[in-house]
Amino acid sequence: MAYGSITQRGDKYRVCFDYGIDREGNRVRKYRTFDTKRDATRAFNEHKVKMDKGTQVLPSEYTFAQWLDYWYKDIILPQIEETTAYGYRGMIENYLKPQLGEIRLQKLTARDIQQYYT
Repeated sequence: MAYGSITQRGDKYRVCFDYGIDREGNRVRKYRTFDTKRDATRAFNEHKVKMDKGTQVLPSEYTFAQWLDYWYKDIILPQIEETTAYGYRGMIENYLKPQLGEIRLQKLTARDIQQYYT
């Protein structure tokens, strides 16, 4: 999995944060500039950790359904057995996506999730 990169631009450092591939097959990247290499490295490492844990919030145009697909395919699927994967896929398709799937990821609130539980 690609995480992005750090490049020096004059006396500043530009970090490219790689979020993976969107549903059209295009890479999703965001850029940010830092004054010091230390700050750039710290931000890049935080991004890597969040991507590895699956807690990184993708850019706001993603829906919860799109994030679930990413989480399932890129994070969980390589780590679990086939029968577990089958069960997870069923829960995602039959329960989570119909109720919460169309909500934008950054708009999803604890209240939305609590209403789903209720």
